[in-house]
Amino acid sequence: MPNEQEEQLTFREAYDRQLVRIEAVPESALRHITTDVGAAATSVLGLAERIQTFRGRLAQLIEYDIALVDNIHEVAMAVLHLQGARQTAVSTGPSIDPLVEDATARRELFLHEGKTLVLRKLIDPQVFKEIDGGTGYRKLGLDLVGIVSAFRSAWSRIDGRCGVTAAELDEAERVAERLITAVGEREHAESLSANVNILRAKAFTLLVQSYDQLRRGIAFLRHDEGDVDTLFPSFFGGKKSRPRDEGSPTPIHTKPQFGDDQSSEPARPGQDLPPISKDGPFR
Repeated sequence: MPNEQEEQLTFREAYDRQLVRIEAVPESALRHITTDVGAAATSVLGLAERIQTFRGRLAQLIEYDIALVDNIHEVAMAVLHLQGARQTAVSTGPSIDPLVEDATARRELFLHEGKTLVLRKLIDPQVFKEIDGGTGYRKLGLDLVGIVSAFRSAWSRIDGRCGVTAAELDEAERVAERLITAVGEREHAESLSANVNILRAKAFTLLVQSYDQLRRGIAFLRHDEGDVDTLFPSFFGGKKSRPRDEGSPTPIHTKPQFGDDQSSEPARPGQDLPPISKDGPFR
């Protein structure tokens, strides 16, 4: 649970501290995210003081992983860090659309001029063999570089005999270089985004595991009150059990259900917790 030093952590710092635990979550265990990740993590942060009031009693339970509860605050912060990183991963870097439009227009113009120069036998037609107007942003940039190179290699013969100027060749080359660079940056951003998505899923899975552990402990400690859903609501909603009045009989199926964890899968009727020993619910 957060102490005075941990409360001063940034989301990024909490993520760095929990990264080893997050990466250790196997991909085979990743949960299919069907809820608002940011809202779930934020709700955990809001429950910090309430969790702390139960921490001492939870730590006394037999075969209970108190480390999951102790790290839940930082895991929630790490989830929020990754949620923000996911939203900005692809949006970074320059917009590629204006460069694509500019490069496409220049390629078409230069190819038209090149065909005329080939017919006049001023440029070897082989230089345009690989420039076929194919698709792909990188291909577009490389085509433009190739055309500029072909014009420059024959410049002594074509200068003044075509509609392309030396300044236009210089500008086309700069456009092609910016486009190829932007394509590389975009691919890197997409790769980064994919990695962030995996880490986000792992962090959320760890948060769900931690919150499940918390709720199971509280379900034992507050068995008579039956108010675990009031104190620590499920991330996935669902019907909440009402606290029982003192002295009232126990309604059917109001005791904690073994299937009542943080899963979006509905619990099967009558699937009760296993018998609780005198040492605690996890013996």
